[in-house]
Amino acid sequence: MKSLYGDKFNHDDEAHEYDAHVLREEIPYRAGYAQLLGWVAGQVNARPCRRVLDLGTGTGNLANLIQAGEIVGVDNSGKMLAIAREKLGGRNCELIQTDLLQYFESPPQPFDAIVSTYTVHHLTPEEKRILFQACHEALHPAGIMVFGDLMFPTEEEQQRINARYRTEGLSPMVDEAEDEYYWIHDRDLAVLRELGYEVDLKQFSTLAWTVLVERGTA
Repeated sequence: MKSLYGDKFNHDDEAHEYDAHVLREEIPYRAGYAQLLGWVAGQVNARPCRRVLDLGTGTGNLANLIQAGEIVGVDNSGKMLAIAREKLGGRNCELIQTDLLQYFESPPQPFDAIVSTYTVHHLTPEEKRILFQACHEALHPAGIMVFGDLMFPTEEEQQRINARYRTEGLSPMVDEAEDEYYWIHDRDLAVLRELGYEVDLKQFSTLAWTVLVERGTA
């Protein structure tokens, strides 16, 4: 199965300026970027994770912070991966150009950690459910998932925040995001809990959150 908007959000055209653009803290959906990536990498580095899957690895910014012995990076943008390949030279890192959902069509060897930043919001709610199930099946029993992405606690909060952005002259940004699927906590985290996981949220800006996903102890 291929994600509905995978080709649209390919990012080949922006690859050459991506690393500079993500550091523009004045843009609401970029605020907290560096801190968020550092936190996600820190969760992996604090555990004995030998093999890590990075979904939506892009130019390799997150993978470059992770100390695991083996990293598999998946992205649908060849130009983004070309930059990642230069950045990660000398590392034991396999970079694969494919759609996130299609990657799991051939079950991979299990991972100690699965991470993803600023990627899953391109998937519809149903595609998120499919991805979470695939990650669940590809994760070691003691493994973790760590996501960092653009999120809202509820749909009502999404409407309130977007209305505020419009009053601040940011209507083009809000309109641009209408065909994206920012996480909604009370909807999307329920899927992970149904799979038997405990989730821990941390907020880095109005839109940027992390989700640490671990198996429940019950």
